Amino acid sequence: MQDPSIVLISEDGLLGDLSKCVVLKLPHPRSNQLVLFLWNRKLHLLYELQYVTESYRSWFLGSTIKSNGGLYLCTPFDPMFLLLSAFKDTTKYTALNALLVENGDLSTVLAELPNFESRLLFICDTTVVGNQTLYRYSKDRALEWLSCKVNKLADSLSRLDDASAVQQIKLATNVTSSTGSVDAKAPDFALDSTEAKSVSDTKLSPKTCQKFAYQLVADYLVPDLAADLSSMLGLKSSCLGTLENVDPQASEAESVSNGASTVARPTEDYSGSMKKPDAVSKVIEPPATKKLKLASKGTKSIMSFFTKQSN
Repeated sequence: MQDPSIVLISEDGLLGDLSKCVVLKLPHPRSNQLVLFLWNRKLHLLYELQYVTESYRSWFLGSTIKSNGGLYLCTPFDPMFLLLSAFKDTTKYTALNALLVENGDLSTVLAELPNFESRLLFICDTTVVGNQTLYRYSKDRALEWLSCKVNKLADSLSRLDDASAVQQIKLATNVTSSTGSVDAKAPDFALDSTEAKSVSDTKLSPKTCQKFAYQLVADYLVPDLAADLSSMLGLKSSCLGTLENVDPQASEAESVSNGASTVARPTEDYSGSMKKPDAVSKVIEPPATKKLKLASKGTKSIMSFFTKQSN
């Protein structure tokens, strides 16, 4: 983070504590792909680092111009999602120390997390053997905790009063297909219609709040668990993305090393369904036509009788 050319957007107060922060690469709770996180050891807070970029964008930094217009978004992240991903495969009761050892860099965060053992009760069953507490993943407990998470988030969204944010949430929840098509707004001549009122309304309906809250939570769950949560909430499963907040330079280098091309190409083979042209067949001429052709050989053209004769 010492590079002055890096553009970072974060909450107030975090930039003053960057000396107490460490950048970690941890498995994403949904895809298990290594992604970027920022761990504040002073405040014991975890942040997700997401790299955002667009074409044809630059930054003016002081008296210099940075041609790469990308930026890093630093947003608070609940470590419980990492716990959920790390412990979901524990089918047997396991000691806490063993769980930490098995999860590498994640133990750096978990060991310093306040009330770590009590928070494990949200997603784990416990048993006591001697004087030691053992933990095992509980799907029922996890779904109950996730359901509460969605409901609390939906309640916060219902109090949102930013008109621009409200419209963006409505558009995001109105995606009707995996191709990303969005429901069209009602035309001007139908401003009194139900659809137009829904678009122009600056408040979010309870159903919209719940659906959007679920989408936010489901982005950090494995597909099977996201589907179970959707069923528990009475919602249809949404289409989840596959791209994570990976290191952009590492991703680009990996693509180049693998010989990946940026040119989009079709993955289906339609050649089998294409109709091939029929083979050219030899035309058999009738005998009368052949005789006319033979008789015409050596005969002057009729146009030669109308040409000007030279003296």
